Amino acid sequence: MILSRNLGIPAICSAAQKNEILISQSTFNQLKDRNLPLEKIPPVIVKGRAEPLQLYRIHWQEVQSTVLSF
Repeated sequence: MILSRNLGIPAICSAAQKNEILISQSTFNQLKDRNLPLEKIPPVIVKGRAEPLQLYRIHWQEVQSTVLSF
């Protein structure tokens, strides 16, 4: 699963593995004050974009009582 507002989802779905949640840099910027267990992963090159995408993995198994609200 990939959470983002501005990315072409089909273009980057291959970056996510089974049972994995990835978020974009813009989503990370909105969540960084929530103290979630996040891991910065290597940038992903996406066809049609000049710059690689910075993605973050949410270790959702470690999230116990955190509620994500947007």
